[in-house]
Amino acid sequence: MAISERTYTFRAPADLGDRIVEMGNILNSLGVNRDAHVADRLGREVAMRYARRVGEGRPLTGENQSAFLRDVVELFVESSRKIAADLEWDKVYAAERAAETDDDRRRHDELERLAMEAWDSE
Repeated sequence: MAISERTYTFRAPADLGDRIVEMGNILNSLGVNRDAHVADRLGREVAMRYARRVGEGRPLTGENQSAFLRDVVELFVESSRKIAADLEWDKVYAAERAAETDDDRRRHDELERLAMEAWDSE
């Protein structure tokens, strides 16, 4: 079955190609094709960013090809960066948690209990 194709040409910022390469590099370094957890987080992040745009009255539209492509790339670049940063913080938090003593854990648990009480009292 033949697929009909059309060539599009449009104006884009000079760095669009670099941003697309950056996005690919980030996605590859995250292992999005190998790790379903990372792929799921990325999908959720893209969806949340898109929902925020819609809520701000800036949904993606197909009216302008340049703007549409830039917006899609921007959604994925920013989402990729966010997930990469989150995964780095996950490592930092895990290392901190592993280094905690029993006293640290008891203090942490007590602070969580107090915070829950404070939220419940409002």
